[in-house]
Amino acid sequence: MNNNEYLKVSEVAQKWGISPRRVRVLCNEGRIAGVIRNGNLYMIPGDAEQPKDARTSSAQAMIILIANYLIERLQEMVNILK
Repeated sequence: MNNNEYLKVSEVAQKWGISPRRVRVLCNEGRIAGVIRNGNLYMIPGDAEQPKDARTSSAQAMIILIANYLIERLQEMVNILK
């Protein structure tokens, strides 16, 4: 794709497999490099990379914390039963 080619929000959403609303949020937060805002429209560079979803990593971290907590409690219960 040419660096001078810009895509619409709907095109980027389809390309990345996310909702147009999510693309707009990413644009508004400045998380997509090279975006140009023209009134209510976002012009997104055709070669822009999809930013990582920060929501996923925090959810994964929470799952790991909970799993570790449960493992510790189970180990304590096993030790009590010995």
